[in-house]
Amino acid sequence: DRRGQAMYPVLSMLNHSCRPNVGLTFEGTKAVVRLIEDVAEGAPLLLCYGPQAGQYVTPARVHMLLEAYRFVCKCPACRGGGDFKTEAPRVGVRCGNEACDGAVVLKDLPPLTTSLRPLTDGWPRSEGCTRCGRKLKRQERQTFVELLLAAAALLQSTTEGMSFTTILPTKESAAHLAQVLQIRRALLHKRNELLGATEDAAADDCAAAGNFPVAAVHCANALRIVEAAYGPSSTATAHQQLKLAAFCNEVGDPRSGVPLMMKAQRTLALYHGEQVAKACLTSGYCD
Repeated sequence: DRRGQAMYPVLSMLNHSCRPNVGLTFEGTKAVVRLIEDVAEGAPLLLCYGPQAGQYVTPARVHMLLEAYRFVCKCPACRGGGDFKTEAPRVGVRCGNEACDGAVVLKDLPPLTTSLRPLTDGWPRSEGCTRCGRKLKRQERQTFVELLLAAAALLQSTTEGMSFTTILPTKESAAHLAQVLQIRRALLHKRNELLGATEDAAADDCAAAGNFPVAAVHCANALRIVEAAYGPSSTATAHQQLKLAAFCNEVGDPRSGVPLMMKAQRTLALYHGEQVAKACLTSGYCD
């Protein structure tokens, strides 16, 4: 059951947008709203009620908001069902043409990236590449699906009862994760969110083993995928930047780590204020 934490009459007047122009934080029982971008005089202040643009592909996000808040989101990010060609790489596989950067969205699959359904309602039913139009051959498609499901099952066998993208830092999970990462790198689009989660898990695994140079490589790969989905000025990107900065500092590379920390601090200050943002640099995370 969903339960509200408190009642804020003024705050409740803010409308929703998946690309908000304000951020909301709580300082004790006080709700603090901060501008996260320039807003023209007289323009509405827009708060994100649920997942922001970037957190899910548009059809899934619209469905989630409908289930939780009983309205069909028609904000600029959701209008028209989203940009299929732009978002498809986040849930798609490689098209098979080495010269093409497009993605193929495989339909009617078990939930490889999220349990939220419908994931791609409203998107084209064709499984053609978003750029060159190439369709996977039947055997090729079957191989993709079998390998992706096998990779997910491999992780599930090591992390029973946990998400496919949650990895325990053990020797067994590290060996399995290396196999899974190899499969996902070969099949998934380079901006696929599941690939990003796997790279991030590999970074955590390597860091737990004290292998910070390799952890930094995986973390940088994850950061590129997160930034492509959320944009450079999101808290998701800032948290990934903080993690990579910590790994850079561990390997004695402050020239790479410090600029990342400064970028993260500027973003987090917009949402949380300068004092909290500075504390985040120490803790490595802001709620």
